[in-house]
Amino acid sequence: MLSFAPDQALEKALKDLNSEIVRVFSQLETLSKSEADYLHRSALISNIGASSRIENAVLTDEEIEWVDTTLSESDKGTAFAEKKQLILDKLSKDRER
Repeated sequence: MLSFAPDQALEKALKDLNSEIVRVFSQLETLSKSEADYLHRSALISNIGASSRIENAVLTDEEIEWVDTTLSESDKGTAFAEKKQLILDKLSKDRER
């Protein structure tokens, strides 16, 4: 529920934005599996890298890839808790070099 009434210009801008999102999404559906996987991977690394920098931790793309691969090997929601010490050990050893 909106706490304000959008004027016609805002309403038109929102409708235009929605149309653009639908157009781009339909283009994404035409990507091949390998192209979609590449974009997904790039977005994942970018998002994790940005989040880690916000927390003053700097991870390389390779470290992010390694952590993601390590966690992806398990389909359990507890994967991080189970692998946390391994990940921390690996990253702290890399930092000492």
